[in-house]
Amino acid sequence: MQPQKQKKLKTKAKSRKNYRYTEKGKVINMAGIGSTLIKQVCICTWDLEKCEKKWTHILGKRPNRCKTPAFSDMPTYTDGKPDDFEAQDFLVYELDGGVALEIFGPGTGNNPWKRFLDKNGEGVMNVAFFVPDRTKAYEVIGEICDEKKPYHEGFYSVGTYTFVDTMKDLHMELNIKKDENNTELIKELVANPASYKG
Repeated sequence: MQPQKQKKLKTKAKSRKNYRYTEKGKVINMAGIGSTLIKQVCICTWDLEKCEKKWTHILGKRPNRCKTPAFSDMPTYTDGKPDDFEAQDFLVYELDGGVALEIFGPGTGNNPWKRFLDKNGEGVMNVAFFVPDRTKAYEVIGEICDEKKPYHEGFYSVGTYTFVDTMKDLHMELNIKKDENNTELIKELVANPASYKG
């Protein structure tokens, strides 16, 4: 019986482009999310200053000290609601290969990084991938993970970033990013935050 079952699975696999079947018969999308280009790794810590000293020692270079932009410059939403946090401190280490290591502390008020710390503790929050089609990427994520929709989304003039809580399945979240012109969308969201259609 087993050889016949394996033969049947192989026949199915040939008829579906970019898919293959595992031994248990589960479908795996071999096209993936459309990219393996990692641009950022984000770490969350309760003590930003202490973490900075350690990573500066490890990397042998100092980070850029940054603050999150105001909603009027970069509208962000969490769970479909406009965010009210501003000027959250974070660090950016520019690594070889164009990869950025971002380190966030808990900040103040409600924000995704404090939420991650409260829920999961310190550690790697997400890895960021630039993809050509965010909708397609979410579909692929949903094929293998319980969660497929982003809970946090931010719009800057030349792109969009989103956090998908894949912690249960991937042991970290995914930051799905796409280069796109959001100039007019930002104007609309700033004028009317409720116009968001996430």
